[in-house]
Amino acid sequence: MKTYNIGLLVAFLSLFSSIEGGTYNGPTNLTLSIQDNIVINGPARLHRVKAKSIVIKGPVEFSEVKANQFDVTGSLKGDHGEFGQFVVIGPVDASYVKCDSFSVTGAVHVSYLDVKNETVVVGLLELQHANMQNLTVASNEITLDHASVKNILIKGKSDNPTLTLKNEVTIEGDITFESGNGQVMAEGSRVKIHGKITGGRLVQH
Repeated sequence: MKTYNIGLLVAFLSLFSSIEGGTYNGPTNLTLSIQDNIVINGPARLHRVKAKSIVIKGPVEFSEVKANQFDVTGSLKGDHGEFGQFVVIGPVDASYVKCDSFSVTGAVHVSYLDVKNETVVVGLLELQHANMQNLTVASNEITLDHASVKNILIKGKSDNPTLTLKNEVTIEGDITFESGNGQVMAEGSRVKIHGKITGGRLVQH
């Protein structure tokens, strides 16, 4: 009759449970973790975490995280993330982010951003070294520094929304201001706008 090491069996079952995913309440630190679905209610720190879905309600610090779905309600700080859908309600301060779609309600400060599809931001937007398709923003202050974008739509009826383009920026299509009184501040000779500006004027520096 075969005998089994109970300790090894418990360890195996514990590992299987962690791979399936889990819900964490309160402050949570995850490191070197691979799971299906992660739900965290509280502050979170993630390092080298991979999951199909990560949903967090609370402030987050991350590094080297991969997820098909990344949904955060709270402030987000970190670097090196690869995501499918990236959805945050809260301010974002990050670098080296790649995703299929990017949606943030809150102030955004990101360097080295690569978005395959749509980018939507409601709040102050500052990007450095960004590559995007269509960008939709509801803000009075938008700054792009070293960026490539297809089309830009600036929503809202507020007075004098300003889009500042610095250094090497290429807009392949059009820039549209819903307000009708926007301005595009082009700083440097390497700013290229291949389409038209609607609802605003160009100020060249």
